[in-house]
Amino acid sequence: MLKVLFPVVFVLCTIPVCHAQQSKKNGAHTYDFVPGETVIFADDFSQDTVGKFPSKWKKFYTNEPELTMEVCTVEHDDNGNYLNINDEAEVSLDANLKENLLGDSFTIEYDFMPASNNSSAQIEIMNMNYKPDDPNAFYMTFSTGVSINGNGESNMWSPCWKKRKPKMKYPGTFALDAWHHLAVAYKKQTLNFYIDHYHLFTMDSCNQSHSNLFIGPTGPMKVRNVRIATGNASKPFDKLLTEKKFITHSINFDVNKSSIQPQSMSYIMQLAQFLKANPSIRLEIDGHTDSDGDAAANMKLSQQRADEVKKQLVSAGINSNLLTAVGYGATKPIEPNTTTKGKADNRRVEFIKK
Repeated sequence: MLKVLFPVVFVLCTIPVCHAQQSKKNGAHTYDFVPGETVIFADDFSQDTVGKFPSKWKKFYTNEPELTMEVCTVEHDDNGNYLNINDEAEVSLDANLKENLLGDSFTIEYDFMPASNNSSAQIEIMNMNYKPDDPNAFYMTFSTGVSINGNGESNMWSPCWKKRKPKMKYPGTFALDAWHHLAVAYKKQTLNFYIDHYHLFTMDSCNQSHSNLFIGPTGPMKVRNVRIATGNASKPFDKLLTEKKFITHSINFDVNKSSIQPQSMSYIMQLAQFLKANPSIRLEIDGHTDSDGDAAANMKLSQQRADEVKKQLVSAGINSNLLTAVGYGATKPIEPNTTTKGKADNRRVEFIKK
């Protein structure tokens, strides 16, 4: 019988004083989440062995190796590897990030598939001086966070609320056994929480100063595409006024497909608005992949992805004559394809001013 010693948390930042501001009715809001540009941690479990415990994660409640395989293993489907958490087990991400590495602008996101109403996807932000060798550290904290359970019920809490967990319901039908996307964006002391294409919650006056990170999903659940990035994704647009190109990791695609993930559409719409304001700019859209798989297939996929970005910009009102799409496959890596992070850096879109 497994014993949970303390809640699993996702540690991000110190919040001495804060207040909450709810989104529009039913949690629906113009979706404005844009992933950060500089990837500092990524895990798609592609480098893990199917059937084994994931290399970058840890069991949070037991040191018994024989129990590890029972609660959490890497599995595979048509879209690649994913983390499968059994029963009501809890595991956590061990990203080993240094203090203040996240800076004043960052995003955290991952996909999850709940299998029961007891499942929970959680991101928690704690005011703490974390010491890995101090078992009492978790009891000396104040926390702010969000969790989504298998009913689609969102709990938000803050140390400055008397009622610590105001609840919001997922607007619409929250599907079990379907993939959902949970994300947090921090910028200039403001936290925004998102689920799928909804902006759930905004919290202002959050002073980030610590960055020991943990993600703690509770099973039964599947998890994939964990991504932590820094930087303001909208700033590179301005580079086109003075420089020839910029690279973005904020346009993400489904595994081995050209379909753009919904959370990336806000970035494309912002780029479209910038191009409308600067109609003299002509762009070459370059697609790049990592080196996994067949080289010819990667070349074809990168072209399809560049074409899809062009298609979306044209749909947003940009003249197609101003846009050219080119695929380079894995021929122009910017990092070695030997690590998950390196591969994530190489899967990118570049915009070249012509």
